[in-house]
Amino acid sequence: NSRAFMYVAEELRGDRDFIRAAAVQNSVALMYATEELRGDRDMVSVAVQQNTNALKYAVDSIRSDRAFVLAAIKKDAHALEHAADELRGDREFVLQAVREDPRALEFALKDLRADRDFVLRAVRERGPAIAHAADELRSDRELMLAAVMQDGCTLRCLGGQFRNNRDIVFAALSQNGLALQHSSWVLRSDRDCVAAAMRQNPDALEF
Repeated sequence: NSRAFMYVAEELRGDRDFIRAAAVQNSVALMYATEELRGDRDMVSVAVQQNTNALKYAVDSIRSDRAFVLAAIKKDAHALEHAADELRGDREFVLQAVREDPRALEFALKDLRADRDFVLRAVRERGPAIAHAADELRSDRELMLAAVMQDGCTLRCLGGQFRNNRDIVFAALSQNGLALQHSSWVLRSDRDCVAAAMRQNPDALEF
């Protein structure tokens, strides 16, 4: 019960062994630890392994530590949400995070998610990142095309008009024939589309 930590004696909040043991069971323990322990990389790492949300309880120097935060992102992309804003708005860092997990783009600062040039770079690295671009970019044909060219099954993340667009769908199928399952019903019945999908992957016939 995370509420129980509210009543922990002050001396225990600075007790390394107690907080470590508690954090293994519940990452919220870090929230009630002393600032010294919330600034201890090993202690924060224990809590983050239990739940990456624990990063939000760490001191600023850890939340802005590139290596530490990237390691947390490798476990769960949500870790970026709790990183310092200087990292969430850092183009190269966020791009590195997207390479690890395309969902990381969701937790970048809004301005970066709305930056067309940056999003284009991101989807060329990991196509599914397009699902987390700003809404105003989700109708950009060039971005959609770049995304499916990197990962054909990114087609599932696109709006209906793109899943029914022959150029977009053919680009997706050339990368992964199994993307056929994410195209519109109309194109799944299109002989040319089905043939293109099967050329890339014969298993696409089941769709």
